[in-house]
Amino acid sequence: MADHQPESDHPQFKEAPHPQATVKELFKLVTEPNTRVSSAAVQLSAEYLRLFATEAIHRSAEVAQQDRTAAASGPAVLETKHLEKVLAGLLLDFS
Repeated sequence: MADHQPESDHPQFKEAPHPQATVKELFKLVTEPNTRVSSAAVQLSAEYLRLFATEAIHRSAEVAQQDRTAAASGPAVLETKHLEKVLAGLLLDFS
């Protein structure tokens, strides 16, 4: 059985920057000009978005794997149709 490495220990995730600057800019676009957003709120929002994206990828990969198994051809490739299949449940789970 292969060792499963937790995401937080995986080198790819350690090198990935946290999108806090991007989240801060997104807040500027959707809030009033005088609204201030704390750094804690930016950090939590960035983590929430990271978890959301990670879960979307995992669920889409499961659907892609099921499609590949049903078709019995080649490696599983993520496509937008896989994300579309899991999107409703994902949004309900994260709301």
